Amino acid sequence: MSGGLTLDASALIAFERNDRAVVAIVARAQQHKVRLAAPAGVVGQVWRDGARQARLARLLGSDSMEIVPLDDERARAAGQLCGVAGTPDVIDASVVLCARERGHGVLTCPTSTTWSGWMRRCAMCASDGSPSQLPTRSSARIIAAPLA
Repeated sequence: MSGGLTLDASALIAFERNDRAVVAIVARAQQHKVRLAAPAGVVGQVWRDGARQARLARLLGSDSMEIVPLDDERARAAGQLCGVAGTPDVIDASVVLCARERGHGVLTCPTSTTWSGWMRRCAMCASDGSPSQLPTRSSARIIAAPLA
């Protein structure tokens, strides 16, 4: 995880809900000028009402955050990864590919073992390696995989 953190939908939702661990991880990352990224599809999963999502709006608009477009090339790569990994969620696959492109770890707060398994399978298929999870004080996890 040399280059930064890619946030998935669960991490952005936890940040918006003021989850202490996620807020602390993001704050430390910003203090240390660590680059943050989120695929545009992830933003679409969590964005509902900007007037009620001020915390999230500030994060998404900050200089430290890159919103990565889900263009035709990335969409096809994510779909292909889903096919190889045997997973159904193209947005999860786009998170893994976004992290891989940037040399990032993935900040996530998995709420189901099924979802967590899909992300792991995508990461393993994208890297031919086995990702490790670094626990934090809450349900937040940084999945650091050899994605290069």
